Formats: sequence, C-alpha cells, structure tokens
Amino acid sequence: MTKAIVGLLALGAVAFAATPVSAAKMMSCNGADLQKVNAMMPGMVEGQNKMTMYKEMAMTSTAMSKGDMKGCAMHLNMAAKAGMAK
Repeated sequence: MTKAIVGLLALGAVAFAATPVSAAKMMSCNGADLQKVNAMMPGMVEGQNKMTMYKEMAMTSTAMSKGDMKGCAMHLNMAAKAGMAK
C-alpha cells in the first residue's frame, strides 16, 4: 500500500516537473482574468491586434455560455496575447 502511494507521489512529481512554464502563465476563465483583458481594450490603438482581441473575446463569451471552460481559457489567452502585441 505504501509503495503504491510513494509511486503515485513520484509520478505526480515527474508530471509536475514536465509541465511547461508557459502553462503556468495561462489565464483561467474567471471574472478577474476577464476584467484584466477587457481593461486592455479601450486603450489600444485601432488596428489588426484590436480587431483580433475583440474577435477572441467574442469567442470567449460564446465558449463560456456553452460551458466550454477549456475553449474559453484558450480564447481568453489569445485575446490577452493580441492585447500585449505591438
């Protein structure tokens, strides 16, 4: 029994160590992260990045309304990247 527990803990440690650093920076689909990204939009210069950001935020809302939290987080991250691009 204890060998199994130790084995599972070791497996978890290996999986955690193998997780890419970029995964830790991903935004989740919660109110605080949505507000951060929405706050970026008004100050942006009109252009391709702003249009991309609005499209991604629309897809974020659609995914959230369908209960697709993984898709919501993916589109929210893409919107944030577009907001930070120069």
